[in-house]
Amino acid sequence: MAIDASPDGSTLLFSPGTYHINQPIIFLSSREYIGSGAALGDGTLIQQADSANITNSAGLSGLMVAHSWAVDSKTCDGPTVIRNLAFDGNKSNNSGSSACGVVVCNFWTYVIDCHIYDTPGHGILITDTTQNGTNVVTNSCSENRVLRCKIISAGGDGIHQVSANHFSNQDGFCVDNLIDLPGGSGLWFGWGSGWVFRRNHITPSQEHGIYLENCFASMLVENEIEPFGNAAASGAQYAGIYVKQLQGRGTLISGNYIGCNEPAGPAAFNYLWVNVAAAEADAQVIAADNFIRCERGGVPSAAGTAMTFTTDERSTLHLRQHGNAIDRVRNYSNFGTRVLTYASDIYGYEHVVIGGAPTAFSGPAAGTGAPAATVRGNDFEGYFTFGTGTGPAAGSVGGVNFQTAFGGTPAVMLTPANAATAALGLYVDAKPGGFAVNVSRRPAARQPAGTYTIRYLVAG
Repeated sequence: MAIDASPDGSTLLFSPGTYHINQPIIFLSSREYIGSGAALGDGTLIQQADSANITNSAGLSGLMVAHSWAVDSKTCDGPTVIRNLAFDGNKSNNSGSSACGVVVCNFWTYVIDCHIYDTPGHGILITDTTQNGTNVVTNSCSENRVLRCKIISAGGDGIHQVSANHFSNQDGFCVDNLIDLPGGSGLWFGWGSGWVFRRNHITPSQEHGIYLENCFASMLVENEIEPFGNAAASGAQYAGIYVKQLQGRGTLISGNYIGCNEPAGPAAFNYLWVNVAAAEADAQVIAADNFIRCERGGVPSAAGTAMTFTTDERSTLHLRQHGNAIDRVRNYSNFGTRVLTYASDIYGYEHVVIGGAPTAFSGPAAGTGAPAATVRGNDFEGYFTFGTGTGPAAGSVGGVNFQTAFGGTPAVMLTPANAATAALGLYVDAKPGGFAVNVSRRPAARQPAGTYTIRYLVAG
């Protein structure tokens, strides 16, 4: 055929029309494969013929596959460009098929402006394991690019990546892709090290939005994910973005939108989840300026957690997180042990303060005729001061009513500002609408306003 007869450096043009195939098209490297447009009903369409059932007894197959993968080579193929082609997996008429759209076992390869839909397997498979399911290439399938592709109704993941030798398929670009209705996850990468994931739109996914293992110098920027976890399997944990981080060079997670109208059921939803691989002592992550919105039936969700950061007992995560906007979630964040935060968000979700200020109230333990308590600050931080009258006692000496109630009960931290206050044994009773300051030891009687001063910090 034309591909086999073409020399290195060739450009192979697919004329407009539908190409019905009964077996995979095997592409050679050092060539460009270009169609005449990837729009449905127009341009070049490569379609699995009815009842072709393209499959592979050792695992997944594909409509267009790398030569190295097809012949079980010990090394991957070199640079290739696949552009402006449409692939129809025709899964409704191929119940025995395991075909992906494109199978890449190459380095420096581009899949650009392709439309891939209705594949029984993944939309695109990037792998270093060959067709027999056991051969793993000995060189590195790395620095590949998937750009501006539209992947719809894949039976598996939108884009699935395998790095069985643990150094292949690093340092690539996955940018500007639209992935709609994957049967698994939108993006599932076994080795996310060095990859840039930017401006991908994933909606909706049965499992995870973006799921990345083994991240190192990775970037997840300006992706849009909503919703995820539609399978809602009992006991399952779903993530909008999941990153398992290695130590050393850090990963940036910034400017992403992660949303979900959580389906009913006992599944758990983690909108942004960073986990550290075992025994990684110096993992580094920045999670900044992400937008997270979660709801169930239009009300704040009790099943979802906006941000989860976890390690094992031998790992440490150094986390910088700031500027994350979180809306309609009761579980704001979950920090595991050995997570060191340097600049955390302290502001509450769904909590807006415009002008005005919180108000102070006096409590019965301040005694009869105590001067009015005062507050200086806002709902998030400030100073509460009080004096005492006759007969003060242990108990509530007053507190602060927030200008705006929080969506759930916030964490309130009290710090005495002088020795007299420190001697009282402070503790707090917090509610969504404010907090009461309590003392375990009786204050001195008839003290003027401002004698006792407490600094407060509130985390939503």
